[in-house]
Amino acid sequence: MKNENRTIAPGRPRTVLVVEKSPEIRELLRLTLEEGGIGSVIAISGGRSAMRTALRLQPDLILTGVGLSDEMDGISLTSILRKRNTRRCAICILSAWGQKVDIEKGMAAGADEYWLKPFSPSGLLARIRELLRDPLAHVDNRDISREKRGMQNG
Repeated sequence: MKNENRTIAPGRPRTVLVVEKSPEIRELLRLTLEEGGIGSVIAISGGRSAMRTALRLQPDLILTGVGLSDEMDGISLTSILRKRNTRRCAICILSAWGQKVDIEKGMAAGADEYWLKPFSPSGLLARIRELLRDPLAHVDNRDISREKRGMQNG
């Protein structure tokens, strides 16, 4: 049972789209977000399916891995959604690929934040809740995101 005091904000329920190839990580993310009071969590493994879902449902936040279960990766997904999405939402990449060039590719594609695996579920939840409480928290926040905001290892 969810603690009603932990919900994000009054108003319409928030929706987060999780796009992750690994079933274990996808389930961990889904459970973490649902137990953390996120209104609705949709978990998908493939980029093409995620693109269709995102365009149809217009989620408040998209959390995507880089390597996905089909031919579309998370960088391409981010880039296409930024070009086609009619309503601005936060797009966060969660990846084990943490070289400077990887982060730069993600940010250049239009990601608002780039977080590294392994990650702290509680740290990730706190940042997502912050982004959902303040819909503009991700706008012009790219310098902070490069520091990964404490999402990794605890």
